[in-house]
Order: sequence, then C-alpha cells, then structure tokens
Amino acid sequence: MGRILVSAGEASGDLYAAHLVEAVRRRRPDLTFAGCAGPRMRAAGVEAVVDQAQLNVVGLFEVIHHIPRIWGEYRKLVRWARENRPEVAILTDSPDFHLRLAHQLRKLGIPVVYLIAPQAWAWRKGRLPSMRRTIDRLLCIFPFEQDFFTAHGIPAVYIGHPLTRIVH
Repeated sequence: MGRILVSAGEASGDLYAAHLVEAVRRRRPDLTFAGCAGPRMRAAGVEAVVDQAQLNVVGLFEVIHHIPRIWGEYRKLVRWARENRPEVAILTDSPDFHLRLAHQLRKLGIPVVYLIAPQAWAWRKGRLPSMRRTIDRLLCIFPFEQDFFTAHGIPAVYIGHPLTRIVH
C-alpha cells in the first residue's frame, strides 16, 4: 500500500487538495494520505498529522508571535515524512512554509509535486532557484504559468483552475 504526504496551509488549498485526493483515490484506492489537513482534506480521508488550523495566522506581528508553534508543526511533518517515507509529497499553497518543507523532503529523497504555483511571476522571483532545486513537478492553474516556470527550469504543467471543475 502506497502512502502520500499531502499538505495545505490555507482554506483554499484544503479545498483544492481534497478534490485532488478524491480524484487520485478513485484511480488508486490502495493509497493512503496523511499530512497537514483541514476539514475538507480530513473528510476526503487524509490523516491529519498536523491540523491546518495550527498554521492559519494573518498579519506580520501575529506570525512572529506564532513562529514557535508553526516551527513545531513543520518539524512534525518532517519527522512524519522521515519515519513513513511517502512515495510522493503534494504541497499546496503557503509557499513560505511549503518551500522549506520541500527542501527537507528533497533531502529525504521524496519527490515533490506542488499544487497551485506560487505567484513568482508576479512577485518574489527570488523563490525561483529554491523551486528549481526542490520541486519535481509544478501544477499550474493559469495557462501562462507553465511557460513562465518551464523557462525558469521548473518542470511545470498547466492543469486548469480547480474552481472551474468545482463550480460545475
């Protein structure tokens, strides 16, 4: 039985990742999923190693106050990955958190798929080298993102915006 680490740090990521888990599970019911999960991912059968609510912080001063807790949740996910060796990790949103996690997963030899590309094309292009080193496949929701990230050496594929399928 295969195991997949799936992590989302925000409500929208919880929604998108839950839909992805459900789609993958239809094709591969033998897989198990665990990671940083919110209510939708838990409803889709993802074991919550970390409760997504523990990462939800808004505002610079609030983030600073909660760094010890967030750091603890980060270490919990890394420890889980080290002990359970998932076949792949699917990281969604929260690039400040997930790009650091991707770096640790890469060290463990765990392939990383990133769902919903960080908006490096709009701002924080400094993330590109880190993304190039740590992401095995970037799933893009806007058509132009695939060309942008591919031109910067990041394997990317356009999958369309999840909301278009959810609304139907």
